Amino acid sequence: MKLHGRKDGDVQLWSEVREYVQYFRRWLKIEREAQIRFHLDEIRRLSGQERANRGRAILHLMGRRAGRDPLGLYLVKYSGAGPLPPTEIKVGDVVLVSRGNPTGKEVTGTVLQKSKFVIVVGFSDVVPRYAFGRGIRLDLFVNDLPFQRMDEALQSLRSHDTLRQIVLGKARIHRSEASLVDPMSELNASQQSAVHGALATAPLYLIHGPPGTGKTTTVAALIEAQCRNGQRVLACADSNVAVDNLAERLILRGLRIVRLGHPAKMLPALEEHSLTHLMTRHDRYGELRALRERLDALYHERNRWQAPTQRWRRGLSDAQILEKAKSGRAFRGVRPEVFRQMAQWIEIQQTIEPLQQQWQELERRIIADIIRQAEVVCATNIGAGHDWLDGQHFDVVVIDEATQSLEPACLIPMLKSKRYVLAGDHRQLPPTVLAREAWEHLSRTLFERCMERYGDEASQMLTIQYRMHERLMAFPSQAFYSGKLRAAPSVAQRTLMDYPDFRWPDSPSALTHALWDPEVPLVWLDTPPDSEKRRRGQTSYYNAAEAQWLHMALMDGLQLGLAPRDIGVISPYEEQVALLRRLCAHTDVEIHTVDGFQGREKEVILLSLVRSNLRGEIGFLSDLRRLNVAITRAKTKLIVTGNAATLQSHPTYRQWMAWIRQHGKWITSTEVEQLMAKAD
Repeated sequence: MKLHGRKDGDVQLWSEVREYVQYFRRWLKIEREAQIRFHLDEIRRLSGQERANRGRAILHLMGRRAGRDPLGLYLVKYSGAGPLPPTEIKVGDVVLVSRGNPTGKEVTGTVLQKSKFVIVVGFSDVVPRYAFGRGIRLDLFVNDLPFQRMDEALQSLRSHDTLRQIVLGKARIHRSEASLVDPMSELNASQQSAVHGALATAPLYLIHGPPGTGKTTTVAALIEAQCRNGQRVLACADSNVAVDNLAERLILRGLRIVRLGHPAKMLPALEEHSLTHLMTRHDRYGELRALRERLDALYHERNRWQAPTQRWRRGLSDAQILEKAKSGRAFRGVRPEVFRQMAQWIEIQQTIEPLQQQWQELERRIIADIIRQAEVVCATNIGAGHDWLDGQHFDVVVIDEATQSLEPACLIPMLKSKRYVLAGDHRQLPPTVLAREAWEHLSRTLFERCMERYGDEASQMLTIQYRMHERLMAFPSQAFYSGKLRAAPSVAQRTLMDYPDFRWPDSPSALTHALWDPEVPLVWLDTPPDSEKRRRGQTSYYNAAEAQWLHMALMDGLQLGLAPRDIGVISPYEEQVALLRRLCAHTDVEIHTVDGFQGREKEVILLSLVRSNLRGEIGFLSDLRRLNVAITRAKTKLIVTGNAATLQSHPTYRQWMAWIRQHGKWITSTEVEQLMAKAD
């Protein structure tokens, strides 16, 4: 397959922007088609219950009208007979709504609210009748908006000289003296160096933040310094969670922020800073609300009459329909009453159109006024492409978690400035790409390419981590960060004994002592050989023995006083996650894929590696970024199940297991079975 562009070492380069745009448009098209195909194929191939077990569907719901929200979306509230089942469907996702046997052509909406019992979906158009009542099914589906906005950003790149030079690898880095209003005494030396470097370097600076090193804290301090220097900042990240995390820190620093996006997609604490809420506080909001109420009344009145659809028009214009209505005569088989109905519809629509324009112009003025007064505008990368920001320019664009974003998505906010700070960790997992043939082209992020091209001139790595016990940190530091990570004194020796509700018994059982000894942060349970399984027609693996062992370990940990919210159960494989969710459904413990847990942390992590075969095949576990993420989520305790004989085929896993034998606790499969038997 011929690639556009060329490679200089490991850095992808293009000679001109036309090649760059064609390259990404091609692979985004393939990825979009793959996402649509993935969900449609799974919907058609699996039963509703099988898809629900995977967390991508919710069955047997009741749908009720819930009015409209401040942005004009039609709301439907869905609930079941009891609590909603565990699901991957979250606020912000696009769902397909059907009556149980979807084809892919049904109406789609966006999840706006989700609680233990209720999920609220917003629709841009009037909701069809089949989306109400009993027997409703919601399926996780494809959101086309990100692809549209990434394509628009690529098309706009041609007219943006600074950004064009950066992506082509031709930008020149400039440094100047930077003055700080605040000495930032709360930051460590590497964090301060990152802030100073970002303030002094243009047009691009990169902050490399390994796990637990306070990357978002550093980014927040940088944004404060930029604002104190009189600059307007657009602060973005790939996900709503990451944007909210950053926005909360900016508020604590006393900055005036506006959070773009629907309030239901953000933390409740940020609602008063949302654009929607700030609009309700604006001096002219009363006018806007009155116009909206007038329009809603007119829409309701208009919809009582027959719309002049192609079926009834018979090729007539609006003016001709009005004339036929006055004449009171039939025409081409259309009765006079139908013409009168359509005439009523047209007359009301003619009243609506100028009011609609007036409402849109007033809304635009109010939004522009609110954004103009903000020091920082916070949005997802995709959200930065909303027309609310049309014509807006910022002194600096800051993108947190830049290594979680497709390169064209980063371009969306970056088009609104000529100076950029990207923060992330290219040693962890890249953004998810479903299309196998597009993976190598889209999973390589802008941050990673810029680190290779500009890293020597314009980057800083953060080196003090505040998450992990030093023995949990030691191996990833050596394997992925050249041994540069150091544990802060506050966490270096922190164990479960420092956990408030942890109760270590005077005489623990042999099983409890083996698994939960507070002085041993890392435990390996060696899985029986050749114990992985794969269902017919599936690509994902599961391992029943490992699932049983982790369920046993989980129940023991809960008995010791650990709260479910402080434990995470993770696995690289979706089938294993589904099995673990079924086994542990009664615990309220969060269970997810390794990929889905990136950016997260828990006091305790239980990790199932699944692979156990006689061929030494480890599949996508060979992507060491996945291993890095998996073993850097825990603060004080990491319990791993895996088959050493299989995993040792990879040198890095072999080194990690040797490290565990020396510095952690290694329990063979025979010993595990004996401990379980004694516990029974």
